[in-house]
Amino acid sequence: MCRPRPFALFVLPVPGWLLVLLLLASATTGQAQVPPGGYIPRPVKHLARVPEPPGGLVPYRKGKLWGYSDTTGRLVVKPVFEREPWPFALGFGTVSPKPLTLINARGELIRASRRRAIGFAPKGGFALVSRRGVGFRPAVSGLRYPRDGRVAVIDTQWLSPRNRGDGRLSPTRGARRKHSSLPGKFLALYDEYEREALTNEHGRRLTDYKYTYITPFHEGFAVATRTGGRTTVLLNRQGREITRGSASASPVFHNRALRSPYAEPTQLDLIDSTGQVLQTFGTTGGAAGWFVDGEVFSARSPYKQGLFRFYDRNGQVLLGGQEFRRSDRPWNNRRWMQFPDGKEGLMNRQLQWVAPPEYEALYYPLINGSRVHTLDIYQIRDFPHDTAYLVARRDNRYGQLAVASGQLVIPARYDTIVSPLTLGFAVAQRGGQSYVVNRRGQEISPGSIPRSSYPDCRDGVCRVGIVRGDQVALFDETGQQLCPWQAIVPNPAHLQFQYMPQAGYDGLVVIYRNPALVEGASREGSPSANLITRDGRPQLPWRYEYISAWNGFYALRLCQKPGSTGSKWEVYDRQLRPLLAHPVDNLNDFPGGWLSTGTEMFHASGRRIAVPDATRQRFQAVSELLPMEPFANDIWPVYDYGNRTGYLTIHGRALWENE
Repeated sequence: MCRPRPFALFVLPVPGWLLVLLLLASATTGQAQVPPGGYIPRPVKHLARVPEPPGGLVPYRKGKLWGYSDTTGRLVVKPVFEREPWPFALGFGTVSPKPLTLINARGELIRASRRRAIGFAPKGGFALVSRRGVGFRPAVSGLRYPRDGRVAVIDTQWLSPRNRGDGRLSPTRGARRKHSSLPGKFLALYDEYEREALTNEHGRRLTDYKYTYITPFHEGFAVATRTGGRTTVLLNRQGREITRGSASASPVFHNRALRSPYAEPTQLDLIDSTGQVLQTFGTTGGAAGWFVDGEVFSARSPYKQGLFRFYDRNGQVLLGGQEFRRSDRPWNNRRWMQFPDGKEGLMNRQLQWVAPPEYEALYYPLINGSRVHTLDIYQIRDFPHDTAYLVARRDNRYGQLAVASGQLVIPARYDTIVSPLTLGFAVAQRGGQSYVVNRRGQEISPGSIPRSSYPDCRDGVCRVGIVRGDQVALFDETGQQLCPWQAIVPNPAHLQFQYMPQAGYDGLVVIYRNPALVEGASREGSPSANLITRDGRPQLPWRYEYISAWNGFYALRLCQKPGSTGSKWEVYDRQLRPLLAHPVDNLNDFPGGWLSTGTEMFHASGRRIAVPDATRQRFQAVSELLPMEPFANDIWPVYDYGNRTGYLTIHGRALWENE
């Protein structure tokens, strides 16, 4: 069964070009009169943002050529491109990756080459800027689609420190793709030394090409590292080096910065933006640096080896001179702290204790060598509560602590935490017995949660299958048992997994039984599925091999006859009314309450949209600049034997012409 992959933004695979960041202002409204047949594309030296029609611009195919139309099918940019362009995002489209070419809603184009890079212009457009033979790679980054929105917006949490700042033209190195935890974020840089120079917003060079990298400006200053060495300096907007001979330097905050002199790397200086040293601290490294940017920093005591204190931005000691041994691992705006006596706690950015320093250990558990505190977010349809919890040890007993509140939600009374809190459930062991515990510290039931029974969260409530001996039942977070205990049914395709009960709609539960025990079951040796009430009454005939509750539907896979191949699916709504006249071979689950048979999309609200030619055309998942949810921006692509046919609107309008 096919499922769409998590949303990822496309990185154009053209080595040796610039990282293009579409961090632009909000789209304007209105549209000038478009000539019949659309604008004829033409190159310009400065690409301005111009108003788009309502609904934006969509690639439109006419014969073998591509242009752009609005969502009514009216041509806005004449089809002249041999390769399909990208849909517009934040005011611009990309019409060719070789060379990289951006286009606006008037059909104006701007192209880059190996010696000409596309950079920001002061008024929110793009301009060509000359560069000295430095290779770049283009990428479309920094965009996201709100859960209930229809258009892309700037991702204000974009993580790259090299390209976050005041929006002016800043040198940037080439980038390789590295996907972070949230969609639309790419971070990481080439390791080899490169030569960069500082330019102003008009592209005029202010320094020689002598830096490995230069950060964007912050409060009027940039941090730069010289090529071929480890010397770090601060640059002002005129390109002058404010500090010299530093092993490291921080950005400027409130006319303050931290630096370590190159000749004295164990020393920490508090300096102002002229480079004048205001105060010097001895340090052995480690915790030295800003704790809260521009407000609080930490430095090692020159008299007590390994201990450090906190200081304000003027160098005045804080917390009454309290000293700490270690500070590390920030989580959810919290910082892990350790006292000299080994006690640990969590502190917030205001230097207040969120979890008092009374624990022998606070940590995320390690599973297969990796820290784990939650499931892959893309496996979860509904994320009802915080899942950031730490294992806490006190008096050599174990519990779990909520990072956000600092509360010990599972009391420290267990011999070990077998499985950490994930979506409301944990498994803890005491006296040789395992218990499933909820996030309120209540023991729901003796037993364990097998690998094949991930918590299922829907409508703000999470549920999980609990195994006790050779029996299994479904429970919710409050401890309510949602179905009678059932015998475990193994999965013949994956011997280490079992078929587990799952939550359905309106109090129903999906359960599995061995066909040998069910009258009328069709295939010996494979499970039979049904929906049952809390007292165990079946709601359907015993003819299904697998049942899944998807986005307001039930997808039901029919048991196969001996010797047959493939699968047949039926679809019911949550009231158990059939929605298909005949079983289908393929069924895909999409976000936003959509299911697809390949040739038809149908929504939990009752809307249905079919491809124009079911003998050739199909709907498929995409991972481009479109949202994952079908028709979230009123369009969705249609394919013809793997090739893009064009785009279909939510009203059934085909945005293509076959000539």
